[in-house]
Amino acid sequence: MPAWQADGKVRLSQEKEDGWPKLLDIYFEDNQTIAYSFEEAITIEKTGMYYLWFVICDEYLSAATVRGQTTWKNPMGYLPGMMYPHIKFFGVMSLLYMTLAIGWMLLYARHWQDVFALQHWITAVVALGMMEMSTWYFDYVNFNATGFRPYITTLYAVFLGCVRKTISRVLVLVVSMGFGVVLPTWAPFRTR
Repeated sequence: MPAWQADGKVRLSQEKEDGWPKLLDIYFEDNQTIAYSFEEAITIEKTGMYYLWFVICDEYLSAATVRGQTTWKNPMGYLPGMMYPHIKFFGVMSLLYMTLAIGWMLLYARHWQDVFALQHWITAVVALGMMEMSTWYFDYVNFNATGFRPYITTLYAVFLGCVRKTISRVLVLVVSMGFGVVLPTWAPFRTR
C-alpha cells in the first residue's frame, strides 16, 4: 500500500524500521532540465549484496540520462570483497617466484659452463612470472588504497602474462618435439 508524503506525492516504497532500503528523492525545480543530487554517504553495517537503482517513475522523463559517480569503500579498502583475497594471492606468488628466481640463478651461476639455450628461455619465463605477479600485487594494493585503477598498470600486467605464457608454451612444444631435438644442444651428451 503506498505511503502518502507530506507534499502530497505518492511514494511506492517506504523505508522499513531498520532504515532500508534507503530512498533518496531528486526533483526537478520549476522548468529546469537538470536536477542535482547532493553527495550522500551511507554507512552499511551488515555484510551482504547491495544494489544502487535509479528509478524514474514519471513517463515524461523516460528519456532522462543519469550521470554521476559512486564510490564504494569496505572497511579494508576500496577493493570489492570478491577481489580482496587477490592481494594476498599475488603477494605470496611474487615471493614464491622471487625464491624460485634466486634458487634458479644460484644453480645457473654454479653450472654456467653446462647451460644450454633452452635454459635461457626458462630463465626468461621465471623472470616474467616474477614481474607479472608483482605488477598484479602492486596494482591491487594501489586500487585498494586509492580507489582508482591505473589503466596502464593493468595492461602491463596482462602483457607480461601473455608473453610469459607464449614463451612457456613454445618451450613445451620444443621439448615435446622429441629427444633428438633437445639432446644435441645439451652439453654433457654432445657427440664428438
